[in-house]
Amino acid sequence: MRERIVLVTGSSKGIGAAVAQRFATSRDKVVVTYLRDAESAQNIARECQRLGAKEVLVLPLDVTDLKSVESLAARVIEKFGRIDILVNNAGVTVAKNLAEQTDGEIEKQINTNLFGVIRVTKACLPNITQTIINIGSSLALRGKKRLTAYSATKFGVRGFTRSLAAERPDLRVLTVNPSLTATGTEKTAGAPPSEVAEIVWRAANGGYRVVNGGDVNVNYYRANLLKRGY
Repeated sequence: MRERIVLVTGSSKGIGAAVAQRFATSRDKVVVTYLRDAESAQNIARECQRLGAKEVLVLPLDVTDLKSVESLAARVIEKFGRIDILVNNAGVTVAKNLAEQTDGEIEKQINTNLFGVIRVTKACLPNITQTIINIGSSLALRGKKRLTAYSATKFGVRGFTRSLAAERPDLRVLTVNPSLTATGTEKTAGAPPSEVAEIVWRAANGGYRVVNGGDVNVNYYRANLLKRGY
């Protein structure tokens, strides 16, 4: 089997970094992206190489900026000629009651978490050969106070995923919904990103019986992974 080209947005830390590293262990070629922290991205790239990645490309990406997204897509295709797996992971969270959130904070969450997923997918879509995995959230299944705008964006991601799957039955299109994860960006405990990454990797490899556009809910599968020692 030829190695796959795997593009992971927001992969300089947290879930995205763990996902990039998990695909590296499959000896895939991995594209690591970052918004501001180039040093962290380079560290993740080195770790991917150590884990077995055939090749690692590190690129800047601002999913809220169309020129940045188009530049990323062009550079990946120039380098590799295709994208086999796209993992839309980049996201932001603002934990405040709705009345306390500014318009700018609300807009940033929508532009990053929802429009960013749509923007990156559209730019890459002509060259995607196998799978699109959008990182949703358990809050895409239920609401929660202080996370109104964030939850709304993740509900939107699920709707986008299901509609895109209907348009592109030739691709495997899924949403993976993590519960609380210890990403390093929150002051709370949670599942280690490696557990979420394992589920993303298995989803990309057809490990779960879900219809295109369906949901892989991390809480459901996590217990079984723990039993198997992941």
